[in-house]
Amino acid sequence: MSSFDLSVLLPQTLGAAAVSIALALAALYAARHPVHNAILSICQLLHRTLRLAAKAIVLSEQRLSVRNRQVIVRKAKELRERSIEREFSRVNRAISRDLSAYPTLHRRLSEQIQRVDDDYQRSAEVPPMPPAWLDAISAVAQIPANNDPAVARILEDIHGTLESTSQDALNEYRAASYRRHRGLRRMLPYWRRLSKPSIT
Repeated sequence: MSSFDLSVLLPQTLGAAAVSIALALAALYAARHPVHNAILSICQLLHRTLRLAAKAIVLSEQRLSVRNRQVIVRKAKELRERSIEREFSRVNRAISRDLSAYPTLHRRLSEQIQRVDDDYQRSAEVPPMPPAWLDAISAVAQIPANNDPAVARILEDIHGTLESTSQDALNEYRAASYRRHRGLRRMLPYWRRLSKPSIT
């Protein structure tokens, strides 16, 4: 193409472009209300969709929060139940262990109580009863001798017999007391065992 052609075509092309732009602007100006309405409708639709999505997300979050709370409560309850079961099991083992020796302990205590009771019964203080003839001898010994040597000798013999019998009774009483005290001394370890029962 020559420079002439360009000079002729250029104004035509520029004119056509200007006319096209003017027509496009006029068309766009005329279509502004429908386009605005279309954009508004699209935005409103997008707004409603996003609001519904937001509500759905909020409801899902609330349901998930409730579900999480239920799961946490259930898990805590299970942990507490396991802890209580372990504690009951531990207490049961301790009670079983402690009470397993109860029959033996009960038997030992019963035996020791019986021994203490027997020793106590044996240690009861029973003063010796004076013989029945002792009163008769005492009455005869009180008779005055009246300067008769035979009567005085008989009375002295009676008095000596009375003294020796009293001495024998006193010795027997002392021996019985010694036996009682020895029995009480033997009971002392049993009393100590009763105050501190040992399970072996």
